[in-house]
Amino acid sequence: MLWAGFTVLAIVPVADLAQRDHLFAVFAFPYVLLLGIRLDRFEAPRKLALTVGVFAFFGVALKPYFLILPLALACAVVIRTRRWTHLFRAESMALGACLSIYALSVAAFYPEYFTVVLPRYMKLFFAFTQPLGALIAQVEVSLAAVALIAYFCKRQQAHCDHGVILALIIAAMASVVIFVLQKKAGAINAHLR
Repeated sequence: MLWAGFTVLAIVPVADLAQRDHLFAVFAFPYVLLLGIRLDRFEAPRKLALTVGVFAFFGVALKPYFLILPLALACAVVIRTRRWTHLFRAESMALGACLSIYALSVAAFYPEYFTVVLPRYMKLFFAFTQPLGALIAQVEVSLAAVALIAYFCKRQQAHCDHGVILALIIAAMASVVIFVLQKKAGAINAHLR
């Protein structure tokens, strides 16, 4: 697991090292692992969970799309444990509190983001269409699909369902959604130039 984490965070993104997407992966990785542990119904020390939640904030806050990952993981934990109270774990509360403070700070110090920038962007985002097939044909989407298929095949054979592996698969699927949304946004930005 340690080598896999090192490979994903340090070797694979060498061309994009320290870019926002890479920083998101670095900051979100401990959160994904912690939620994987939660999926197996194990506990974590409260201070560790708070630290992981605050650490994840620095990745999730970089782009609005990145909120998809913690939301997908939170849904998985609730579905797997069948308890809504798991939404209020220390890591989720720390991440939510930091994101709330950040959003309130933006509203207080740069209200034009919500009144001018965001409405214009959303109007353009939904008006501009890019063929879904072109987005799905990207290598990143294909790799995530292969990982998902491999997980379900292995799960059927071994009757195992490890929480960390499931959390990593959910993170991969959330990353595909983020990737597709960003490619659409990137096409919008290219269109504006």
